[in-house]
Amino acid sequence: MNADEDTFDMHPSDNKRTIKSVLAGVSLKSDMPSALIHHSPMGTRYVAARGVDLMITGHTHAGQVFPATLFAGLLFPFNRGLYREGATAVFVSQGAGTFITRVRLGTSNEINLLRLKPGK
Repeated sequence: MNADEDTFDMHPSDNKRTIKSVLAGVSLKSDMPSALIHHSPMGTRYVAARGVDLMITGHTHAGQVFPATLFAGLLFPFNRGLYREGATAVFVSQGAGTFITRVRLGTSNEINLLRLKPGK
């Protein structure tokens, strides 16, 4: 699912729904925590604007192989690790798999365990 109708995505899809359009129809309870899991960290501004507390993604492989590791941060502002977009926490996993080649150089395979605790 692309972020919106105008944002370029390297993985074209025939699916016309976007993060922006789908989130417009989702009702969130303000007194309950919310989490969104999506393949890629695209559309984080729409997720944050909608008031989602946590977005969990992957997709980037953190560049996977040097020198792509240097450019991954330019392609994906949220490349690996934990970020903030307004009040929304955005976690991006490097993933356990690979893309095209079965090698990683400059990144690590990872399986993440997130422990969510209630706020104070």
